[in-house]
Amino acid sequence: VGDITSVKRSTVHKKSAVEVQLEEAITRDDDELAPTGLLLALTQGVGTVSGLRDASLNSTVHVFDEDRQVVGQGVVLHLQKKRAVVAFFGDASRMSLGMEVELIDNDLTIPVGGDLLGRVVDPLGQAMDSAPPLAPSTPRLPCMRSTIPSMMDRGMLKEPWTTGIQVIDCLHPLAYGHRFGILGPRGKTRLTLDILAQQVLKHKQDNNAAAMPRFVYVAVGKAPTRVSQILQLLKQLDILPYTTVVAADDRQPLIMQYLAPFAGCRIAESWLQDGVTKNAIVVYDDLSAHTMVVEQLIHMVKLPKAARLSFSGHANLMERSTQFSKKRGGTSLTSLVLADTPGKEDVASGTCSQYIYY
Repeated sequence: VGDITSVKRSTVHKKSAVEVQLEEAITRDDDELAPTGLLLALTQGVGTVSGLRDASLNSTVHVFDEDRQVVGQGVVLHLQKKRAVVAFFGDASRMSLGMEVELIDNDLTIPVGGDLLGRVVDPLGQAMDSAPPLAPSTPRLPCMRSTIPSMMDRGMLKEPWTTGIQVIDCLHPLAYGHRFGILGPRGKTRLTLDILAQQVLKHKQDNNAAAMPRFVYVAVGKAPTRVSQILQLLKQLDILPYTTVVAADDRQPLIMQYLAPFAGCRIAESWLQDGVTKNAIVVYDDLSAHTMVVEQLIHMVKLPKAARLSFSGHANLMERSTQFSKKRGGTSLTSLVLADTPGKEDVASGTCSQYIYY
């Protein structure tokens, strides 16, 4: 009997300090939520965090190791009763369960303004080209929080926007402030670059470069080689000096790909507010890839049904395209939406139409 007892005692698992902390975080009552939290779970760059009493959607957090070194940064995507679901921006290999998580800011902000023209940045505004990093004094604005223009802020869509593509200009004439979808299996990117090149060429021939629209090119979910090809074409066609490229290729975390369209739209809106340009044009290349990212995040975050339809934010992006009234400066934000449709069946089934509005 003594031998059996000793064996049983030797096999009893002694909980580590981390395990004790995790159990306490899970069982803590709502009114005892701490301003900081602990990392409870982590899967494919999405983690569950206890505490974070003052967190809200789109709050930014830092993860600290035992030496108080920052080993991870993320944004809050969903709030549960006693926990927050956080998506992390970079490599999560340095993070482990039980690490301390602190709330850094109530909003995810990105650098904006005219300094971004001619630059290639990621959705957080970090430089991806060979130029020096953006100055710390560069103004910043919330990436996800932007109001849709009201009816009183909008003006008539009466200023023609000539694309330079005869088929479009004759059969489907556009105006500044429109949102225009380009769907199909191939040729969308090249057509869009031709449209942008025509804008640059036209205003240079008229010696009116100051009135030239400024462009934001958002590349989402593409292979790095494809992004490099697009950048090369932008340089060859002399479009890049008037453009900011927001790139999130398919190797980057899902949250980076998710944020790219919102970051691009926010940069364009800042140009209108600061008087950098009268007309800003945003190219989303492409929102079908973004839709796949949205669906993966919904599955990983386990969003409730009520929050799923609004999570993509595509309707919000489209409604931010407008011609502002004269009281609002008469500026305009135009959207070119690219969506990959390998076959007619995809369009008919609503794979794209439920996210893209015209």
